[in-house]
This record gives sequence, structure tokens and C-alpha cells, in this order.
Amino acid sequence: SVPLDNCYTGWRGRAEILWPERRARLTMTAQGPFTFFVVYTPGGKDFFCAEPVSNATDTVNLAAQGRDDTGLRVLAPGERLEALTSFAPEFLQERG
Repeated sequence: SVPLDNCYTGWRGRAEILWPERRARLTMTAQGPFTFFVVYTPGGKDFFCAEPVSNATDTVNLAAQGRDDTGLRVLAPGERLEALTSFAPEFLQERG
């Protein structure tokens, strides 16, 4: 596999991963602050990671440099931040 370590911005809360050789699909959805999506594939390995996240990679340092688009949220004592994610695996039917 090709190495990849990206944090995508502007994610709209839905991703679909297909495994055609296994006739399988995983649909991921997210609501709330999950506006970033991370995909990581280590080179030469047969696995990957994909996850919705609420902030950009290295958000604290980026915010310290004056960036205001990192997703960083500082909560006051007792304040809550809620989010919802869903991972729906399924086997696909054969066409024919």
C-alpha cells in the first residue's frame, strides 16, 4: 500500500469504504463537531485507519500560530460538547 497520512477539512459527515473483493461496505456518518476526517495508511501494510475527528492534526500549535480554522474548542469547567458517530458495516448482494 501507499503511505498516506491526511486530515481532510470540510468533511460533510459521511464516508463510504468499499471492499469489492469481499462484497462489503462500511458507511461512517458523524454529526456535531466532526468536520475533519483522517485517513492513515502505513506503507507496506495491509490495513488502514479512517476516522471522523473534531479538529485538524496539530490543532494546538496551529491555533497558537493564529489559525482559527483548526476546530480547536476550549471548554469551560462543566461545559459539554456532544457528537454522534455511526459505523454501519454490511455485506453487498451479488448482482445478476
